[in-house]
Amino acid sequence: LGSGGADVQLARSLTLTNMGTATETYFLEAAVLHDQPAPALPQTAVEVQPGTSVEVPVEWAATGLAVGTYEGFIKVTASSSGVQS
Repeated sequence: LGSGGADVQLARSLTLTNMGTATETYFLEAAVLHDQPAPALPQTAVEVQPGTSVEVPVEWAATGLAVGTYEGFIKVTASSSGVQS
C-alpha cells in the first residue's frame, strides 16, 4: 500500500474486472504473512456484471510499527468456480 512512519493510515482501491459472460460474485479476504496488521476490507463480497469493473476500497491503519517490511495480499474467490487469485 505504500511506505510511511510508525503510524499509518492508508486507503487504496482494488479494481476487479469480470471478463466472463455472466454476473459474478467475488469474495474478498485480507491475508497477511507472519503476525502483522491486516488491511481492512469494508466490502467482503462484490457483484460484478459481465464486461465491467468495480473499485473495492482497501484501508490499512496501524500504530507503533517497527521499521521493516510488511506484506500480505487480498484473496479474491469467484463464487461460480471457486477459483482464487
